[in-house]
Amino acid sequence: MADKLAVIILSGNENRDRALLGLKFALHTTIGTRVVLFGAAEKLAAEDEEFKGLVKQLIDKNIIPVACVNIADEENIKEMLLELKINLKPVGALISDYVKDGYAPITF
Repeated sequence: MADKLAVIILSGNENRDRALLGLKFALHTTIGTRVVLFGAAEKLAAEDEEFKGLVKQLIDKNIIPVACVNIADEENIKEMLLELKINLKPVGALISDYVKDGYAPITF
């Protein structure tokens, strides 16, 4: 049984409630948790005030979200994400590494 979670948030404006649920879930986990924002979730992080507030709460709990640098560049939101203190990396390899390191992926 995994004792670490990789919470991967893919949902954006089209499914905002699901994306917010993913962040709230990550805030209340009791095991090692990593959060990855990918695709539409990155744009939501840059634009949605409630989403930003939950990201700040995660950071306060020392759960630093990571977002895909390539999508941030494509969407011209890199600076906005960096202002939120979200780390930017290529997430394809990162997610693979999390799985190799024993993190159970869960998507929202």
